[in-house]
Amino acid sequence: MTDTALILQEIKLLREAVEALKPKRAKQRRRANPSLEEVVAYAIEKGRQDLAKRFYEYYTDGRDNDTRWTNAGGKPIYVWKTTFMQWMKNNEPEKTGYNRSEIG
Repeated sequence: MTDTALILQEIKLLREAVEALKPKRAKQRRRANPSLEEVVAYAIEKGRQDLAKRFYEYYTDGRDNDTRWTNAGGKPIYVWKTTFMQWMKNNEPEKTGYNRSEIG
C-alpha cells in the first residue's frame, strides 16, 4: 500500500470511530391526536366513560382533526392517556368520609 492509501484508510477508521462516539438521536416523539372512539374505549377500560366526551372536546375545542393536542401552557401533549388519568383524578366524585355538619 502506498502512503496515500494508508492515510485514507486511517481517515476512514477515524471517521467511523467518531461516528460511533456520537450520541444516538432520540426517536422523535409523536404528539397526541386520538380519535373520539379511542378516548371512549380508554375511558370504558378505566371505568369513567362519563368523562370521555368532555375530555375529548376540551382538547379538540372545535379544531380540525389534524390539530395536535396541547396543554393549558401551550406545550404539546405526547401521552394523552396520562393526561386522561390526571383528568380522572381531577374529576373524582366527592368522597364522603365525614359529615360536614360535624365540622361546624
